[in-house]
Amino acid sequence: MDSPLTSLQNSRIRQALRLRTKRGRQQQARIIIDGGREILRAAEAGCEVIEVFLCPEWCEAADSQPLWQQLVDRGLPIVSVTETIMQRLAYGDRTDGLVAIAVAPAQVPLAQWDPPQQGLVAVLERVEKPGNVGALVRTADAAGVTALILADPASDLYSPNTIRASVGTVFSFPVFQVTAALALDWLQKNEFQIWACQVDGKTDYHAVNWQGRSALVLGSESRGLSALWETESVGSVGLPMLGAADSLNVSTTGAVLFYEALRQRQSQE
Repeated sequence: MDSPLTSLQNSRIRQALRLRTKRGRQQQARIIIDGGREILRAAEAGCEVIEVFLCPEWCEAADSQPLWQQLVDRGLPIVSVTETIMQRLAYGDRTDGLVAIAVAPAQVPLAQWDPPQQGLVAVLERVEKPGNVGALVRTADAAGVTALILADPASDLYSPNTIRASVGTVFSFPVFQVTAALALDWLQKNEFQIWACQVDGKTDYHAVNWQGRSALVLGSESRGLSALWETESVGSVGLPMLGAADSLNVSTTGAVLFYEALRQRQSQE
């Protein structure tokens, strides 16, 4: 490693701090990644990591040395920084002392993807909270969902909060971003069985056949789904709500339905 960076006025540090904002990420076409596990997953997925800022004192205290060594073994450029700088660079309560700058991953057009004949595709329409998007990516990855489509996306796919909530799976899991109208058109052309999750869904989620090409559409936390999905080609599915609450968090709802689809597929094997 080169000599440690000690000044918050260093141009590399100032540019890195700007990546905490969506505008900064768009202007630089770069992203900021917090945590050794997330950085490693980004590198393994082929993301171009420009440099990794490392605070030795924090790494030792957080027992991050194994991850640090893996990053070194991959040949990633490591830059040592002081605790004062890491306190500014680190996101939220992250204290593992590893923050990376990377080139923003290129987006693959949905029209170029050929979906398999079996599998579930999840569609998130206008989901605002990055933490929910990241959690759904993580759960989709774990539950064997084929891909995730952000329809009329309302949050930044590579915001620090999304990356953190996904524990880095956002770099390897297939995620597409299109308008809701294009998402519906693509699903229909590819002969998906489409189910829109609604508070007053007419079909219980256990009664849905999630075999073949299936799509689950989840709406925003505040507005639900748009009227676009109120069409004859889209079924309405819901979860039983037996208490005072009339709905679940969107990431929780997604988790229940993703694993129900997995249960059905595994029972047929």
